This record gives sequence, structure tokens and C-alpha cells, in this order.
Amino acid sequence: MNWHTKQNQSFQSFGCGQTHVVKYMGTCESCGRSVYSHGCDGLVPCGDVIQDSPDPRGVIPPEHCMHLYHAKEYALVGRDLIVCASCADNGDKYRGIMAAAKSTGTWKAAEQNDCDGSGPHSPGEVRLMPTGGDGNLILCLRCWLRENTYRRERNRELGDFAKFDVIEWQNAKTYETA
Repeated sequence: MNWHTKQNQSFQSFGCGQTHVVKYMGTCESCGRSVYSHGCDGLVPCGDVIQDSPDPRGVIPPEHCMHLYHAKEYALVGRDLIVCASCADNGDKYRGIMAAAKSTGTWKAAEQNDCDGSGPHSPGEVRLMPTGGDGNLILCLRCWLRENTYRRERNRELGDFAKFDVIEWQNAKTYETA
């Protein structure tokens, strides 16, 4: 493999036995080295996808293996950050990458939506989920879906008198602030 080219390169995977394509993805936000990812190009795709961060123990060495930081994983908005796996594994470089993303405006705070859930949150509208009596949770869509999943699972263990109400998002009241 040539770690100085932007051209696609192919190799035979030991894992699935099919042809994989190594693709140039950009330069590391920290050290500036070229970073690559790979994906299955076989007739029956094995699950390795070019858009995902590949395993740095594989065919691409850590100093050229792409690692993505997704803003949404930090409850922020902005583009994904491309770094090499070597920089991603270095605590000082990681902190520097995060600080730069926040200070330059590459990543910004997601819209505050007054959600009572533990996140990660979806920006925008929040709705009221009854908790019993006159109480409600104020939840964004992502927290709503997690809470409903919990309620459905828990209801399997509870007697009929103690089961949670499972209310779908589209049937809930919108929470109005002010």
C-alpha cells in the first residue's frame, strides 16, 4: 500500500476473503498526515464500510488509519472531524483537537430544547410524557424513544396494575415554554 496517494487501492481481505478498497479520506486535523479508510467491494459485502472508522490493527497502520469524531456524540453540531488513529489515541492531541473544534466554531452547541432526558438529545421540539398523577417528563424525540423502549421492556415484568403507559410521539402534547 502507498500512504502518499489519493488514488483508490485494493487488497484481498483475510477476514471475508473478498476485495476491499482503501480510499483516501483527507488529512488528520492534528498532525496533517494522509488518512485512509477501507470498505468491502465484494459481491457479498462483509460490513466494512468506507464511511466508518476502520480497525487500526488492520491493513492500514494507525498513523494513516482514519478515525472520525462525530459532533453529535458530544451533544454538539458541526462536521465530523477526521484524525488518524495515532492522534486519536494520544490524550493530549485528543484534548487539542476537541478544544480547536469548539474554539474555531467547527462544533457548536446544539439548540437547547429543555429536555429532561439524559441525552444525547435531538434539537428542536420537546413533548410532554405523562408520568402519573399530574406529572410529566419533558423529552426530545431521541430521549422519548429511549424512554418508550425502557417502558416496553419493563412492562413485560410488571403486573397489569403497575404497567407504564406507552405513548407515541405523534400523540403527545408539545411543551410550550414561556
